[in-house]
Amino acid sequence: MKVLAIDIGGTYVKLLVTGQKEHSEFASIPGLTPAMLLAGVRNLAKDWKYGAVSFGYPGPVCHNRPLAEPFNLGNGWVGFDYRAAFQRPVKIINDAAMQGLGSYRRGRMLFLGLGTGLGSANRPSNVILADRLTPEVLCQLVALYEHSVFTQGAIWNVDSFDQWGVEPGKILAQRIVPELESEKAPKLKHDSSTNSLIQRYRKMKGTK
Repeated sequence: MKVLAIDIGGTYVKLLVTGQKEHSEFASIPGLTPAMLLAGVRNLAKDWKYGAVSFGYPGPVCHNRPLAEPFNLGNGWVGFDYRAAFQRPVKIINDAAMQGLGSYRRGRMLFLGLGTGLGSANRPSNVILADRLTPEVLCQLVALYEHSVFTQGAIWNVDSFDQWGVEPGKILAQRIVPELESEKAPKLKHDSSTNSLIQRYRKMKGTK
């Protein structure tokens, strides 16, 4: 079965079907919506034969669904019925994860994604070149990132490491830690992903 792969970028939306060597593309815009994506895909791929669709989404994805609206595109991506729109099975993953998966050949692979790609969304990018990816170079990259985050916080007079998502995480942790350590099986009332992780941890630990 042939698969239509879609890469939703900030500058272009790129399409490639199994067996093709050259991709096709159409311009992306800040207000791009799922309906506009569908129209562009239908226009370019109207004569292509494929049985499924897979696309990389510029945002968090869980259980084959976008969790948040993309920063550099329009709204309407969360809750959109992609299978009904494409009339085919659809697989959605994060765009960076899609690049890593597409680069995989065999064995173990370390995929390191450093922010957005070159030229993505017409924004300036940094290019870091190293002769080899060694533990030392990897630590240098992490240190560079942490330094830039701290510097920005100092300039803007904000705590860079205590942003809005951290506080809800602290509150959630106060509920989760007792559930992880409890001898008896707790009654989990989180989302399915969090419940599954807690159950897996407890199973690895030897508790029910």
